[in-house]
Amino acid sequence: MKENSKHENRLSPVILTVMALFVCAIVWASSYAAYTNSRNAQRTIAVYDKFSEPFSSNYLTRGYSRDNVRTLYVTDSVLGPNALLTVSNYAQGIQVNPCQTLINYVLSARLVRYDAQSVDRYVPVTAQYLSDNSLDDFTVTIIKGGTSVTLGGSTVSYNGFAGTLAGGVISSDSYAIHMSNHFVNQPGALFLEVTATPQGGTFSPITGIFKGELRAQDASNHWTGGFSDTKLNLPNAYDGFNYIVTGTGSGVCTVTWDTAKVVLSNESYINLMAISGATSSSGSITFPVNSNDVMRYDLQFYKVNITNETWFDMEDSVVTFDFE
Repeated sequence: MKENSKHENRLSPVILTVMALFVCAIVWASSYAAYTNSRNAQRTIAVYDKFSEPFSSNYLTRGYSRDNVRTLYVTDSVLGPNALLTVSNYAQGIQVNPCQTLINYVLSARLVRYDAQSVDRYVPVTAQYLSDNSLDDFTVTIIKGGTSVTLGGSTVSYNGFAGTLAGGVISSDSYAIHMSNHFVNQPGALFLEVTATPQGGTFSPITGIFKGELRAQDASNHWTGGFSDTKLNLPNAYDGFNYIVTGTGSGVCTVTWDTAKVVLSNESYINLMAISGATSSSGSITFPVNSNDVMRYDLQFYKVNITNETWFDMEDSVVTFDFE
């Protein structure tokens, strides 16, 4: 009995060591799996911009112009909306990494109208359409260096702006856009579509729609919400989506989503509900905002069932935004 007892005592440290190694292996495997899952979740949401092409603009984005509608505000109805459009050889926000090769591109512009029956939503107009609908006074002047082109009347489009961005250094072109006040006084009647198309097929075109809107001079409260993902691919190509709420002044924002299509990430939900006065219900969250405290909220949605939705559909019905 004593001999057996000694034998068991001698084996105990070995057994304990094996068990300890086994437990460590399990813990390591679990930790690694959790880490890997975490990285995968982050990758589907937050890393898209790192792979952006080094051909970009402060207003234009990849994808369809219908998914990138930019509002230019004025504070007086006698004023026309203006914008300074840039086209650059780097991804927005990554100026330290310019394209190493020269980029030739063509910038085109045309007047368009909204057509809910069209897949593109915005369709080009003709000079006859402007005349028949008393829209001849709508004009847009685009200036690059010493070249100035005006759209309106018999000229409804122009594709003669040729640009060259140097390689290996930060390079950018600027275009001044001046829209007549008719775009403000008759909102929705006409829009401007601008597209920059790189030559050679190395990079993707970037595009956008411009519209005018009147904002009272003392109206400083304005918040917007929208997807910030690269729109070159359709939404169903992604596992998750970035959504930005930003603005100035104070008020109350409401973000509503179709729970059959997407779900708000738990982290985003916790962060918003931490705001004093925030309330939520199924598929909706309402929270007060004040740009003196926070000017931007970055939210993430995960895909539940996104199939044939376009980016227009994503902001028109899948996730909607309201500010009061």
